[in-house]
Amino acid sequence: MSESPVQRETPSPVFDELLRLVRGAQGGSVPRPELQQYVEQLTSRFGQAREATRKQIAGQGAEHVERFAEPIARIEEAFQEVESALHAVLKFARSGDEEDGLVAVRRAIRASWSQATAMDAYQQAELAAGPSRVPLVNLMVKMKEGFLAGSVSRAEFEDAVRGAIKMCQEAQQEMRARGELSDAEEAMVGAYERLKKMLGELLGAIGEGGEALEAALTEVTDASETVRAAMQELNTRIFTAGPTRMPHANLVLNIMAAHQAGQVPDQVLLNALEVFRNGMEQESGEVERMLSMPTRSSAIQEQTLKTRQAYEMHWPAIELAEGYAAGQADQYEPARQALIQASEALAACKEAFEQIGELEGKVLCVMCGAPNAPGDRACSKCGARMVQTQMGTSTMSLQEEWGEARGGELVMTENLLRVLQSVNEVGEQSLELEEFGEVLTWMADLVQQHLLGLPQAPAFSREGLSQEQSEAVDELEEELARQREEVVAGAEELMAGLSQLSCYLDEQDKEHLTSGVRIVRDGAVRVQRAQRTIDELATRVESTRRGDGPTEEEQEDEQVA
Repeated sequence: MSESPVQRETPSPVFDELLRLVRGAQGGSVPRPELQQYVEQLTSRFGQAREATRKQIAGQGAEHVERFAEPIARIEEAFQEVESALHAVLKFARSGDEEDGLVAVRRAIRASWSQATAMDAYQQAELAAGPSRVPLVNLMVKMKEGFLAGSVSRAEFEDAVRGAIKMCQEAQQEMRARGELSDAEEAMVGAYERLKKMLGELLGAIGEGGEALEAALTEVTDASETVRAAMQELNTRIFTAGPTRMPHANLVLNIMAAHQAGQVPDQVLLNALEVFRNGMEQESGEVERMLSMPTRSSAIQEQTLKTRQAYEMHWPAIELAEGYAAGQADQYEPARQALIQASEALAACKEAFEQIGELEGKVLCVMCGAPNAPGDRACSKCGARMVQTQMGTSTMSLQEEWGEARGGELVMTENLLRVLQSVNEVGEQSLELEEFGEVLTWMADLVQQHLLGLPQAPAFSREGLSQEQSEAVDELEEELARQREEVVAGAEELMAGLSQLSCYLDEQDKEHLTSGVRIVRDGAVRVQRAQRTIDELATRVESTRRGDGPTEEEQEDEQVA
């Protein structure tokens, strides 16, 4: 006869028996007075267990209670859930109401899991408190300290080590019983084999004490870390295998399937969904920050929209799953399909994520969007000239940086002054981050509209010109085209500087302000210098077309050159 769903749903033999009696009372095979009597006995037993647990924990001392306050609180909450469940079962035993019976079963299952997980969490927290991340090692360390202090006998220490060796053997046997093993499972078996060997050496070193015992315990620690790593890899492969290409989504889908089969309680699924939602929100925020970097690449812009849509698909999918976990059974399949669709949409953007992830600490090519190492002079993908942003460190204030530029070639326009003032104000915390962001967006729009969208350099008529004059105009037109490209390059440098300044919105690191101001300044100098040259060239073209000779100022410039 197959095991009943109730037996699979509870980890406690006591609750197994309680649920058997409840089911029997629901079906009429168990008299309700018999169920009532059993519940009253359990109520007394759990009350005694509760007091005994409290005394045992308090006996560890105030420092222990404070250190493990969180798992201890979970134990108390679990006892409260047990008390509530027993009250619910008692109510059903007295009333016989069908709805009361359903509530009693649901609360009993949840209480049994809460109690089991709370006690496990407390024990794991105790064993986690030690020099190692592996509870087994911390247990061995505690036994060793007790043995050397005389509070633990040699026989107790040896029994603990033999118990650990037996645990390794049983774990190996269980895995080998599955038949053909995967690479991860073979690695797990091998890790247990090494740990068994090291525990055997520890067993032999107990009688030697001193350095031999310490050395053996060190070897056990190393071997246990190997087991831990192998177990983590195996669990990752088991729990993240599934219908999608996104491991974290598969994990949630697997927990949902286990819940649907009655293998995990509601709270486990709700906790998993909460972790999933928080992780997705954090991830989408980080990706959004990367996606917000200015780029002229149409491919990246298109992928940006798809990425945002993929994240947006997750929120209603998670809400459906939360509704299912809260008791709306008919939402299981819609939630499952919605999560699969959302995660697959996200997986389809994987190449973009990898590319965006590479941008951290790199410079984005403003022509194609490819990431490049700081200091690269040409884009590794398209060959375009890269903006140089590595200026070194300086203790010079922002005002001094702009003052230096103002004494050189930079003309302080009203627009640049507004950016500078906002940088100084946000650095002094007299300007809100939101307002600073609005200034940067406003300036970026100006650059985009008036500089990056420049028309091509004009072509001048050669009608009525001599061959010498036509050749001179040809040269001037070529120079105009070069200067037009210089304006665009300067504008791109300005955009890179504004992007650097915008990093301050997320990290509040003033180095972003200092380096961003430098890049904006250099880009502005570049634009203004090229624009002045364009104005001069335009004048010279007209002069050449008219046949005028060079002005006295031009002659002086040529003599200086």
